[in-house]
Amino acid sequence: MLRIAINAVGAKKIAGGGFQISLNFVKTALSDRHHNIDLYFFLSKDLADTLNVHESDHIFIFPTQPDFFNSWLGTQRALHKLEKDLKLDIIYSIIAPSYFSFDTQEVMRCTNAWAVQPNKYALAQLSRIQLLRNWLQYSLIRKLMRKCAYFITQTDSIAISTAKVARVPLENVCVVSNVLPAAFNEYNRIKNLDREWYDIVSVAAPFPHKDLEIIPYVLKEIRDNHNIPNIRMHVTLPSDSPITKRIEKNISAFGLTENFVNHGRVNQQQLASIYCSCRMMFMPTLLETFSASLLEAMFFDLSIVTSDLSFNSDITKDAALYFRPHDYVDAAIKIAELINNEAKASALIEKYKEILPNYCNYQKHYDSTIDFLVKVASIKK
Repeated sequence: MLRIAINAVGAKKIAGGGFQISLNFVKTALSDRHHNIDLYFFLSKDLADTLNVHESDHIFIFPTQPDFFNSWLGTQRALHKLEKDLKLDIIYSIIAPSYFSFDTQEVMRCTNAWAVQPNKYALAQLSRIQLLRNWLQYSLIRKLMRKCAYFITQTDSIAISTAKVARVPLENVCVVSNVLPAAFNEYNRIKNLDREWYDIVSVAAPFPHKDLEIIPYVLKEIRDNHNIPNIRMHVTLPSDSPITKRIEKNISAFGLTENFVNHGRVNQQQLASIYCSCRMMFMPTLLETFSASLLEAMFFDLSIVTSDLSFNSDITKDAALYFRPHDYVDAAIKIAELINNEAKASALIEKYKEILPNYCNYQKHYDSTIDFLVKVASIKK
């Protein structure tokens, strides 16, 4: 029987989508009785606590990584001992690179757009110091990627970029599209709309390339130049983030305190409740590989306004309105257009019926991943 380790020691709660993807995959894998394989789990403490699991003969819990100045070296030694003792056939690193080296064949799930496909819009948001740090960090990440021969990613375009960066044949990169987390099917989807407010949600972690700092300017533009004072933006940002603080400072300066709600970090059930209270998703992001937030918006029947970049339009096709990246004036125009034209908003939502079914089979997503791991495990290193 094949022995496969699921490596998620790098799953951090503050890492946004990567943490949720790890959470959903490990949760499914823990109950896998369908595949004839022996699964072992290397979990971060953050992930283990969220899953409420404890160490066993198949589950091993480590301090959340990377933690270079404290627990990294001890974790590296423990992982080396485990892969030797367990006689593993393959290791699947969900968060890649994991910043650890293995003697066992490793498959990386590569979804870091900074590493494989950065663009001018995202780079323009960085200061000179951030640009230098970015260059150093992703030079290291690319070097670590080149130690690996097999990858999983989410779209054809990212697969091509990954193969080029890692210097491997394209057939070594498996495309497994992101999907709507199965957990959302368990939640209530009944709308709970506030009649006095037009509520919009923008779900993203506080990173510069998410471009959330245009939100105050978008709200001000809609209020002042489109005469829509009752718009309210919901976000899910940690209160201690510098980006959050700058957003809130501008919100206050523009007199928009009542038009902005920060829910802080939320779990999937809380997020589902927020979606049910909103009418629209606003996604100003400048760099992605695949945003599951767009799938979630479609699932909860939210009209979508997002940046006009291929990683968004590849998913939402003609079922969204697109604005020029980092252009708050154009973003406000598109949002106001849907607010003032309910028929158009409804027409866009109707198109979700053609798109969403392609992204709703989590079991297929999971099975495709396992099938590729089994395939690679059969190849001699």
